[in-house]
Amino acid sequence: QRFALMEEKCILALLMRNLKVKSKLRTDQMRVSAELVIRPLFGNNIRFEPRKFGDYVQIE
Repeated sequence: QRFALMEEKCILALLMRNLKVKSKLRTDQMRVSAELVIRPLFGNNIRFEPRKFGDYVQIE
């Protein structure tokens, strides 16, 4: 089971390194549930876009 979790983390890291993850909704359109972890009430559709060489993650 630990091996499966490590493998899952590696796959996720590989995807995050090669793809941009963008929400289809703007922040003001999202409705969230304020619990211990903030979660969208109605789900959130995301799209993946390939990264170009030299792209950097911008933290806003």
